[in-house]
Amino acid sequence: MGLELKDKGIAAKRKDDCVNLAQTENAKDDVGEKVEDETKKGETVEGETENGKNDVGEKVKDDTEKGIENVRLVSRVQNIFRAVMLVGFLLAALCACELTETSEEKLKDLDYTVCDESRLPHELIDLINEKKEEPFKFTYRTKDYLYIVVGYGAQDRMDLNVVMKELYLTENAIFVDTELTTKENAKLDKGLVSYPWIAVKCELYDVQVNFK
Repeated sequence: MGLELKDKGIAAKRKDDCVNLAQTENAKDDVGEKVEDETKKGETVEGETENGKNDVGEKVKDDTEKGIENVRLVSRVQNIFRAVMLVGFLLAALCACELTETSEEKLKDLDYTVCDESRLPHELIDLINEKKEEPFKFTYRTKDYLYIVVGYGAQDRMDLNVVMKELYLTENAIFVDTELTTKENAKLDKGLVSYPWIAVKCELYDVQVNFK
């Protein structure tokens, strides 16, 4: 009877061991499945990450290409604008040249008064004294009058005189023509220097002055 009980105990223990082994195998399977699931999830996340990187890369590339295209467009517009401005400037210059070339027809002779230093503004006298060593031609405007001044520079004689040959108005300009002459019955003084010039005052016109 004792052997029978011992055999029963051994059988029961084997049964328990089988149950525990089965449970262990089941636990291993569960762990394996769980690990497999986690691995698949990791692969899914990695795939999504790669897709996200690709999407960001494509977006950055598209934005870069759009930026480059915008810069090119702005550059084209600026070049067109410069070309239009240049053409306009050239046309304006051409028209101005044509107008100047065709406006020499005299409308009328201008009345004028020859002025000595006593009848000139002080600032104008200073300008004449600054320029008299060399030939000069310039105009001086005040509120009411136009002064036209022409000088012939230093001359080694004292019998010279400047006369106004022509002073007339055209459609858009005043034309001036002077001449250096000798004084009648003047004594020639050698070794002396003179600075012949003429200054005339006339009505004020808002046009350019051309010297012949």
